[in-house]
Amino acid sequence: MGVRVMLYTVTSTLPEFHGGRTKSLLSRNLFLETQLQQDHTILTTNYNPNYPQIEKRFIQRGVLSKTMKHINIFEWISNGECYQFPTTPFRNQPKYQSHHVKIKGLKQEIKEKTPEVVRYYENNQYVRYRKYEDIDKGILKFEDFMIPGVKHKIERWEYNEWGYLHKKTTYSTKRNKRLADAFYNQHGEVYCKRYFSDDERSKIIQIVLYKHGQVYKVFDSENAFFTYFFEAVLPKNAIVFNDARLIDKSLLDVKQPLKSIFVFHSSHLNLQGELKSRYKVSQARHDEISKIFVLTDQQKADVMKDYDIGSDRVVVIPHFTKINTTKAEHKEDNFVFIGRIDENKQVPKIIDSFKIYHDQGYPYGLNIYGYGEDKDIQAVETHIKDLNLTEKVRFQGRTHQPDLLFSKHRASLLASQYEGFALSVMESLNNDCPVIAYDIKYGPGELIQNGLNGYTVPPQDVEGMAQKMIEITKHPIPHVKLDEKFSEQAAIENYRALLKDLEEN
Repeated sequence: MGVRVMLYTVTSTLPEFHGGRTKSLLSRNLFLETQLQQDHTILTTNYNPNYPQIEKRFIQRGVLSKTMKHINIFEWISNGECYQFPTTPFRNQPKYQSHHVKIKGLKQEIKEKTPEVVRYYENNQYVRYRKYEDIDKGILKFEDFMIPGVKHKIERWEYNEWGYLHKKTTYSTKRNKRLADAFYNQHGEVYCKRYFSDDERSKIIQIVLYKHGQVYKVFDSENAFFTYFFEAVLPKNAIVFNDARLIDKSLLDVKQPLKSIFVFHSSHLNLQGELKSRYKVSQARHDEISKIFVLTDQQKADVMKDYDIGSDRVVVIPHFTKINTTKAEHKEDNFVFIGRIDENKQVPKIIDSFKIYHDQGYPYGLNIYGYGEDKDIQAVETHIKDLNLTEKVRFQGRTHQPDLLFSKHRASLLASQYEGFALSVMESLNNDCPVIAYDIKYGPGELIQNGLNGYTVPPQDVEGMAQKMIEITKHPIPHVKLDEKFSEQAAIENYRALLKDLEEN
């Protein structure tokens, strides 16, 4: 490409600890910037008061460049003042706001197991709950306020990493659901309020923006709020990667023409083969989308059929990596799972297969690395105990070194119900680690060659996965590597072709 263009990515959130979607979009953006010399700006629509610190840590980890811009909607509407708080005069370091544990007129209670939590009582009535980020320094994370006759909190005040108030949320007395929240800048002024319906859905029904205490803009929906942001920030004919179905409508409602690329990170179909609800906007308005971007040929064929669109409207660019040809040494006699712990990944199914394998006298262990909701992690740990596998199956928590871990294991396991590509399969194969995976939509079938670099088994086939674990124990696959179509050079050619097509049409 001879012309240097500005590229944009719109997404709902950039969590510090993230799964495949965020990992792949960060990797894509960094790749386009460094390999194709294309400037890139990321736009996010969620609220996170700690984005400046997250960006610094992303840069330290090498997943974000110093030159890549990130604009958050709340940063934009507050003119950056949602992130600007007092600093020291000499080294420009954050000046922390301390909140003493003792509150005049209230009795406090701190339990040994949770030293960062303080409960407060007035005349034996529970009135306040505080959680500290650092109780020794008095840095608050949040505090909840209670009133007599209501079992849950009535209001929550939240503080940023430096201990400054940035948000207040009011809750319904009928149910523990939000009614309103207010956002504060460095001066303690409200710059945004959101109002929610008083029902189980707790849907945003109004957003109000303020400048210097005066209302200047009102929105009746979150979609309209996002569209307002996009219309102000995105230039005419900008090339925009959209990575989140949550913001499909908001982006399509933008008045100025855009060259939009809707990136599908997961299957658009549910387990019954029906279109997932969050994909209905893109299906109904597909003629307004420049390109639909998928990761596998199989999903392209399904999208063409389900959206009734031609081949030229759907582009396939698989995930990519620097091809590693090094043979791994010093492998441990263990299987491994690395990924999110949630309902889709079905880690208990992997444990069930391992139970069959173990009960037949085979020696390997199983290491599980991942993150997720506490309830999902607890369910996995309980399942391990219930099957009496605590000595052979170990939950190891989160990891930032998946490549190293894959290279040390005999094979990796995947039992997902669906994927957009199965990024972990690619990472495993690229680190000389064979894969045993359910043959789901989408990914494993295009990455795994049975008997050569791993095995696929029918979805939900617990016994079948166990048998392939036995097979790979008895007859190890000595060395595996990734196909060149997943190489960085292939990605360069794919992205050049995509951007050239968009610029010319």
